[in-house]
Amino acid sequence: MKEVIEVPAPLGRQHRRCAAGLARLSTAVDGAPARPRSAAAGEAAEEVLAQARAAAAVVLGSLNGTGRKTPVTRFLACRLDRLAMAADEIAEAAAADDAAALSRSTLRFRVLTTAMWKVLLAVYRRPLTSSAVAFGRSGRPGPSDVATGSPAAAGSRRPPSSSRSASSSWS
Repeated sequence: MKEVIEVPAPLGRQHRRCAAGLARLSTAVDGAPARPRSAAAGEAAEEVLAQARAAAAVVLGSLNGTGRKTPVTRFLACRLDRLAMAADEIAEAAAADDAAALSRSTLRFRVLTTAMWKVLLAVYRRPLTSSAVAFGRSGRPGPSDVATGSPAAAGSRRPPSSSRSASSSWS
């Protein structure tokens, strides 16, 4: 069963073009003779990559002023680099007319593209705030808070500094 993805309007155009590029890639890999396959597979992979980059730009634009743009930029850049390497592998395998390598690299490219879109949609739909990071989605302390004994897990603030003993590990 295929997963249905609801895409927000600002990312819709890139998502549709990306899906069309993936369909062209599948057609090029599965149905074309060797030489046309080489050009068509490479072009389709590049189109998908271009749309993923455009969608990343939209997502990053939505993070302006949030303080999260820099870490998300680094994360998305790494994802896009992996996607670009997979696109290069597709072009190389198609040019070499290596059907097995083309099949492997196409599968890897599809998986990376799907993962990229899941990240893009998650970041765009729900930008994390400091409270979401501290408490998780439910607004309650998460297991890591309980394990670390954080003040969030205890439901209270740290004791005032005057109540600490001189021999405590806080000094």
